Amino acid sequence: MGKENNQKIINRILKISLSSQLIIIVLIYTFTKSPIYCIITILATLIGISSFLIMIKLVDRYIKKKKGRASFIIYIFLKITFITALFYPLSKISEAAILFYILGLSTIVIATMIEGAYQIYRNLSNGRT
Repeated sequence: MGKENNQKIINRILKISLSSQLIIIVLIYTFTKSPIYCIITILATLIGISSFLIMIKLVDRYIKKKKGRASFIIYIFLKITFITALFYPLSKISEAAILFYILGLSTIVIATMIEGAYQIYRNLSNGRT
């Protein structure tokens, strides 16, 4: 796969993530009428998307230069620490806040799974296996 094809896939994942986030926010507000839960979900989604983009850059740098293993490990540690540091105060708000936080973090995972299903469908419809 070429670099521009990879960038198209990343852009599609980001578009899917943002559009699914919009749908999720509307549903959260419709059912809970709480802007706090919407803000929590948006913040968690931004953390998930930025983590995804930073991880892509670090993995590319590591693969191309065979350097950066330490920065990669430090980044993972910092990311987990940051996510956990936000998790604790949210747990004081309510149990629902934790669920919306996890939903926001998993938005990028959902978008990646949708993109994967699209790739499988595209390959099968073109006769590739």
